[in-house]
Amino acid sequence: KLSDFQAFGNNIQGEIPTALGELENLKVINLAENNLVGTIPSSIGQSGNLLSLVLRNNRLTGSIPPGLASSTDILHINLSENDPDKDATSGIDGQIPDFFGSFTKLSKCVCVLL
Repeated sequence: KLSDFQAFGNNIQGEIPTALGELENLKVINLAENNLVGTIPSSIGQSGNLLSLVLRNNRLTGSIPPGLASSTDILHINLSENDPDKDATSGIDGQIPDFFGSFTKLSKCVCVLL
């Protein structure tokens, strides 16, 4: 029963597997400082148990997935430094979703959205 998945700084390439978000006991996801591309899977956070999501310094695009709304006890979110083209015109975009208002235990959020 995996609860803590940390694979930061390993030059992992490709997309984040959808199955990662389907692990019901997962509380921590740290995939910072890799070479991940694509969007954040909609399954991330859907279990409702996620406490920390760190995806900074990759090449991710798209918006913050609505599935994250289920993780109401989340403490830490860092989605910064996602710029696939290294030109400040692409990366995670949109707005901070309204459901962030339900994250009453959130103590740190770093989200640079384009």
